[in-house]
Amino acid sequence: PRQPAALVNAGSLHAQRGHLPRAISYWRRALAMNPGLTEASRNLAVALQATGRAEDARQVLQQAARFAPGVEK
Repeated sequence: PRQPAALVNAGSLHAQRGHLPRAISYWRRALAMNPGLTEASRNLAVALQATGRAEDARQVLQQAARFAPGVEK
């Protein structure tokens, strides 16, 4: 897929099938194209946490907060 929304969906499909490394890759690609995709950020953070990468998950959530509406910058 080449569109951010399609990449998010592909990541979700791989996560549902238990392929977290591939899902993580799709969500990272989607966020590289559109850093404001909250679904991709949330999914990526959960997957990173599930794979023992808590610090990476925290960084993803911090990045997502920069794009969240109503969050003071």
